Order: sequence, then structure tokens, then C-alpha cells
Amino acid sequence: MKRTVWWTMLCVLALGWMTVACYEQSGSAPEETAPATTAVEPEPLPDPGPEQAKQVEDFVRGWVAERAGEGDGYNIPARAGHDLSATLAAFHTVHQKDADTYYVCVDFQDGDNTYDVDFLIDQTEEGLALGDHYLHKVNGEAVE
Repeated sequence: MKRTVWWTMLCVLALGWMTVACYEQSGSAPEETAPATTAVEPEPLPDPGPEQAKQVEDFVRGWVAERAGEGDGYNIPARAGHDLSATLAAFHTVHQKDADTYYVCVDFQDGDNTYDVDFLIDQTEEGLALGDHYLHKVNGEAVE
């Protein structure tokens, strides 16, 4: 019986050794991975120069003037329950969103309140055209 126990222990040890050896041989090396690449973000377009910014501002002024009611009040587009009439007060910096689109925030006032309206202006073959506009802030607070 001692021989059987000894033989069994030897077989278990040999089997364990072979299992480890086979595992180590068959274990594949980690796959080589290509170095991580980061997506290349397009560089932002520079803001338009003063001449182009003035053209955008003049376009917005003209567009608003054509739609202004009595007392030069412009009906600001409704958003979040606001349907307002105010007069154009000031322009923020004109920015270039992409090759054919500008955006500018324009302040309107109705006496007690300041309304920030964002205008998106498209450059078309025919010239500048309104892409979109919406109420962005009321007295500095964002409107959703």
C-alpha cells in the first residue's frame, strides 16, 4: 500500500508539473498593440477680421430693423415661455463656427431686462443669410 500512495503522489506531482508546463508553453504572448493614437481635432477657425465682423453685425442690424415694430422693438423668438419685444443694445464678439457660418450674441433691452439672443449667420453664394436665432439668456441667466 505504501507503494500505491507513493506512486499516486508521484503521478499527481507529474501531472501538475505537466499541466503547468503545457500552460506556460501554450500561453500566448500578449498581442502587440499599436501605440494609442488620439483623434486629431480640427484647429478652430480664427475669428473673422474686423471687416467681416462688421459685415455680420450690419447684416444682423438690418435683419432686425426689417422686423422691428413700433419704437424699434424686435419680437424676440419665444423660448421657455418668453415672448418678448426689446430693442437692440449691443453686440458681443463675432465668431466663426465653421467655414461658412458665423455666430454672434446680441443683447436686446426692454428697460429693466437684457435678453441675449444668439444669431447663426450663413455665408452663401448670394451673401449673408440668417441660419437661426434664439433666446439664450435673460439677465445673464441661461434659458432652456
